[in-house]
Amino acid sequence: MKLDKEQIEKIAKAIHENYRKNNPWSQYDKEWEDLSEDIKQINRDQANVFAEHIEFLGMKIKAKSTVVNPIAQFTNEQIEILAERIHHTWVKRKHDDGWVYSATRNDEKKRHNLLVGYDELDESEKDKKLYSKKNSRCRRKTSA
Repeated sequence: MKLDKEQIEKIAKAIHENYRKNNPWSQYDKEWEDLSEDIKQINRDQANVFAEHIEFLGMKIKAKSTVVNPIAQFTNEQIEILAERIHHTWVKRKHDDGWVYSATRNDEKKRHNLLVGYDELDESEKDKKLYSKKNSRCRRKTSA
Protein backbone atom coordinates (compact mmCIF):
# COMPACT_ATOMS: atom_id res chain seq x y z
CA MET A 1 0.00 0.00 0.00
CA LYS A 2 1.40 3.36 -0.99
CA LEU A 3 0.46 6.28 1.24
CA ASP A 4 -0.19 9.73 -0.18
CA LYS A 5 1.61 12.85 1.09
CA GLU A 6 -1.23 13.83 3.40
CA GLN A 7 -1.32 10.39 5.00
CA ILE A 8 2.47 10.35 5.39
CA GLU A 9 2.46 13.78 7.03
CA LYS A 10 -0.35 12.81 9.41
CA ILE A 11 1.39 9.58 10.45
CA ALA A 12 4.77 11.36 10.74
CA LYS A 13 3.26 13.92 13.12
CA ALA A 14 1.66 11.13 15.17
CA ILE A 15 4.99 9.30 15.34
CA HIS A 16 6.66 12.47 16.58
CA GLU A 17 3.94 13.24 19.15
CA ASN A 18 4.10 9.73 20.56
CA TYR A 19 7.89 10.04 20.73
CA ARG A 20 7.53 13.31 22.67
CA LYS A 21 5.09 11.70 25.07
CA ASN A 22 7.49 8.86 25.80
CA ASN A 23 10.73 10.87 25.72
CA PRO A 24 10.11 14.21 27.44
CA TRP A 25 13.83 14.51 28.20
CA SER A 26 14.77 14.45 24.52
CA GLN A 27 16.22 17.33 22.55
CA TYR A 28 13.40 16.58 20.08
CA ASP A 29 10.64 17.29 22.59
CA LYS A 30 9.39 20.17 20.44
CA GLU A 31 6.32 21.06 18.45
CA TRP A 32 6.35 19.65 14.91
CA GLU A 33 6.72 23.14 13.44
CA ASP A 34 9.88 23.72 15.52
CA LEU A 35 11.71 20.59 14.33
CA SER A 36 14.50 20.83 11.78
CA GLU A 37 13.59 19.62 8.32
CA ASP A 38 15.88 16.58 8.56
CA ILE A 39 14.14 15.41 11.76
CA LYS A 40 10.75 15.91 10.14
CA GLN A 41 12.00 13.90 7.17
CA ILE A 42 13.12 11.03 9.42
CA ASN A 43 9.56 10.88 10.79
CA ARG A 44 8.14 11.03 7.25
CA ASP A 45 10.46 8.21 6.18
CA GLN A 46 9.21 6.10 9.07
CA ALA A 47 5.62 6.92 8.16
CA ASN A 48 6.26 6.17 4.50
CA VAL A 49 7.44 2.64 5.19
CA PHE A 50 4.97 2.05 8.02
CA ALA A 51 2.41 0.57 5.63
CA GLU A 52 5.05 -1.86 4.34
CA HIS A 53 5.83 -2.95 7.89
CA ILE A 54 2.13 -3.44 8.65
CA GLU A 55 1.58 -5.38 5.42
CA PHE A 56 4.57 -7.56 6.32
CA LEU A 57 2.52 -8.64 9.36
CA GLY A 58 -0.43 -9.45 7.09
CA MET A 59 -2.42 -6.38 8.11
CA LYS A 60 -3.69 -3.28 6.31
CA ILE A 61 -4.11 0.36 7.22
CA LYS A 62 -7.64 1.64 6.72
CA ALA A 63 -9.30 4.96 7.32
CA LYS A 64 -10.61 5.17 10.88
CA SER A 65 -14.22 5.48 9.74
CA THR A 66 -14.00 2.24 7.73
CA VAL A 67 -12.49 0.03 10.43
CA VAL A 68 -14.94 -2.64 11.50
CA ASN A 69 -12.83 -4.63 13.97
CA PRO A 70 -9.71 -2.61 14.77
CA ILE A 71 -6.78 -4.38 16.37
CA ALA A 72 -6.66 -3.46 20.04
CA GLN A 73 -3.09 -4.50 20.61
CA PHE A 74 -0.19 -6.00 18.68
CA THR A 75 1.29 -9.23 19.96
CA ASN A 76 4.76 -9.12 21.53
CA GLU A 77 6.14 -10.91 18.47
CA GLN A 78 4.58 -8.37 16.10
CA ILE A 79 5.96 -5.49 18.16
CA GLU A 80 9.46 -6.97 18.07
CA ILE A 81 9.22 -7.49 14.31
CA LEU A 82 8.04 -3.92 13.78
CA ALA A 83 10.69 -2.47 16.08
CA GLU A 84 13.46 -4.38 14.33
CA ARG A 85 12.27 -3.42 10.84
CA ILE A 86 11.85 0.22 11.82
CA HIS A 87 15.26 0.35 13.49
CA HIS A 88 16.78 -1.09 10.31
CA THR A 89 15.04 1.63 8.25
CA TRP A 90 16.33 4.31 10.64
CA VAL A 91 19.92 2.96 10.46
CA LYS A 92 19.79 2.87 6.66
CA ARG A 93 18.52 6.47 6.52
CA LYS A 94 21.30 7.62 8.86
CA HIS A 95 23.96 5.80 6.81
CA ASP A 96 22.54 7.29 3.61
CA ASP A 97 22.88 10.73 5.21
CA GLY A 98 26.55 10.13 6.04
CA TRP A 99 26.24 9.08 9.68
CA VAL A 100 28.61 6.46 11.09
CA TYR A 101 28.80 4.43 14.27
CA SER A 102 30.65 5.85 17.24
CA ALA A 103 30.58 4.77 20.87
CA THR A 104 29.77 8.39 21.71
CA ARG A 105 26.99 10.28 19.95
CA ASN A 106 27.94 13.55 18.26
CA ASP A 107 25.25 15.07 16.05
CA GLU A 108 27.56 17.73 14.59
CA LYS A 109 30.00 15.08 13.35
CA LYS A 110 27.21 12.67 12.35
CA ARG A 111 28.28 9.99 14.81
CA HIS A 112 25.74 7.84 16.61
CA ASN A 113 26.06 5.07 19.17
CA LEU A 114 22.86 3.32 18.05
CA LEU A 115 23.92 2.67 14.45
CA VAL A 116 24.12 -1.04 15.16
CA GLY A 117 21.90 -4.02 14.44
CA TYR A 118 18.71 -4.26 16.45
CA ASP A 119 19.99 -7.37 18.23
CA GLU A 120 22.99 -5.37 19.45
CA LEU A 121 20.83 -2.78 21.24
CA ASP A 122 20.48 -3.22 24.97
CA GLU A 123 16.98 -3.81 26.30
CA SER A 124 16.50 -0.22 27.49
CA GLU A 125 17.24 1.05 23.97
CA LYS A 126 14.91 -1.53 22.46
CA ASP A 127 12.18 -0.29 24.79
CA LYS A 128 12.84 3.28 23.59
CA LYS A 129 12.62 2.08 19.99
CA LEU A 130 9.08 0.92 20.71
CA TYR A 131 8.20 4.49 21.76
CA SER A 132 6.77 6.24 18.74
CA LYS A 133 6.65 3.63 16.07
CA LYS A 134 3.38 2.25 17.31
CA ASN A 135 0.38 3.34 19.27
CA SER A 136 1.32 3.71 22.93
CA ARG A 137 -1.01 0.77 23.75
CA CYS A 138 1.21 -1.44 21.60
CA ARG A 139 4.19 -2.13 23.82
CA ARG A 140 5.87 -5.34 24.80
CA LYS A 141 4.23 -7.04 27.71
CA THR A 142 6.65 -7.82 30.48
CA SER A 143 6.22 -10.74 32.81
CA ALA A 144 5.74 -9.87 36.44
